[in-house]
Formats: sequence, structure tokens, C-alpha cells
Amino acid sequence: MKYRDLTLLSIVELFPVGLSKQTAGEEYLVFACDSSASIGEKVNDQLASPNPLTAQTALRVPLVELRAVNAEPVLAFYLVNNEMNPTGLAYQEGFQAELDRAGFPHIQVNGSTEENMVTTMSALGIVLMGKAQNTKGLWIRRVVSGDRVFQLKRPRCGQAVLDEMDKLVSYQDIDLLLSRPDLVHEICPIGSKGALNEAGQVADCNQLSFKVNPQVEGLSIHQVSAGPATALVVVGTDQLGSFLKENFDEVYELGVMV
Repeated sequence: MKYRDLTLLSIVELFPVGLSKQTAGEEYLVFACDSSASIGEKVNDQLASPNPLTAQTALRVPLVELRAVNAEPVLAFYLVNNEMNPTGLAYQEGFQAELDRAGFPHIQVNGSTEENMVTTMSALGIVLMGKAQNTKGLWIRRVVSGDRVFQLKRPRCGQAVLDEMDKLVSYQDIDLLLSRPDLVHEICPIGSKGALNEAGQVADCNQLSFKVNPQVEGLSIHQVSAGPATALVVVGTDQLGSFLKENFDEVYELGVMV
């Protein structure tokens, strides 16, 4: 099953023979992925960035996507389109730093590098697998008509990410949102098409429509890329707005689900 940018697969579907829904506990595997190119230390990179930081921001995207649906990361694959030494080793340093930051320092990591060709541009792909118990709070399809839609944090991309790392949505921010299921119905990382596009996708996934606030419809801050999951769309009850404004900076009301 595809949900937004995620792929979800129930254990029962994966092993249909000899495994009942009761024994599987309705457990789901959840997959997220991301790619990064032309960001790093190579001669033809468009954005200069230390390789460990490039790896951190690349891994951050699927980590945020999994945590946003209350899935626990368990396995990461990195596909380095460059040599192991020095680029791959620097990426490994960045991966571990980001896993530590997210609170998952011990998950298994595997990957591959390019050792046959000389590369002049950095490129990296990541696949992250997580798990979740559907009956214990997999956060999908929880939005109802009348829910309010907010953007949390201003989107940052490119050099702005490197300059303002301390202002990005944090894993602790997501944990706080997940601690309030009475207020928060869905959390969605903002991708390359902007917050309003993500809000529309959330509406589609929940078989609803998104009615945009006319005051924000033409503002670029709600339509531009948020880079490596630097901002979120958060959907929930009428009381959600007060909660967000009490706990976070940079909160914008985008509209309502109908």
C-alpha cells in the first residue's frame, strides 16, 4: 500500500502462509527513501557541503517521514554513487550522527559504493525501513472533515539548511506532536512542491478536500521546497492551533479539511 511518499506492507501480506493476523499483530513494514545529488565536496557539486553533513540531511528525510506516521526505524540502506574512501567513510560518519540525533543509534546499516568509475559529483540514495503496529497507532487516515491544517516551520532549502540547522523541525518536535493524538491527526513532512501541495495530498489520502485560507494562497513560503524535511504540515482539531503556537515558533494556518 502506498501512502503519500511511503510504502506500507503488512507482515500478513508478506508471509500469507502459516502466519495469522493474530500472530503477526497487524505489524507493518514501512519504507521511505530519498536521494541527494550535487551536494558535497566534489569538483562538480553545485552546493558545497561537508560530506558528513550531506549524509545527515539526506538520511533526515526518510527518518522524519517514518517518525511522522509513528513508525520505528529498524534498517537503513545507503547507495553511495562515489568511492568508499574518502566519501563513503565520511557519509558513514554522518549517518551515525543523524541516527544518534534521532534516538536510534543501533539500527542496522548496509550499503554499496562505486569503486569502478571516477566520479566528479556527489550522489547518494537512502532506503529506510521501519516497523509499526497498526492497532497501536500507525498514524495514517486519521484526518476528518473540519480538521485544521497548519504549517510548522518556515521551509529551508540549499544553503539556508546549512546556515540554519538549529531552526529545522527536530525529532523532539515530532515526538511532542505524537504525544498529543487528541489534538494531532496527521503529520506530513513538506517536500519539494511545498506545503499547500502536501496539504492537498493529505486530503486525497483521507478522501477529503483541502480548502486553503485565502490569506496564504499566494504566498511563496507555502509553495516552495522545504529541502530535507525542514518543515511539516500538521492537521488536527480546532484546539491544535493554540497548542502549536504555545510550543513552536513559525506556525502558519493554511486552511481546513472538508
